[in-house]
Amino acid sequence: VEQENQAYYKSSYADIRCSTHYFMEKQAQDVYTIAKFKQFQDELTGKMYCEVVDIKEDGAFL
Repeated sequence: VEQENQAYYKSSYADIRCSTHYFMEKQAQDVYTIAKFKQFQDELTGKMYCEVVDIKEDGAFL
């Protein structure tokens, strides 16, 4: 619990900029600790340019 309190305190006074215009990133910035927000941000920006492609095998989508 003490570590969580310290992480919360540190994250309350840090300013990490959002990388995107997505509202969900701003929400994550407001509620996550710095470390968790950076992890979320890396995942989010890594998925931004993913493209959904339909792949069929034996008539079924994979």
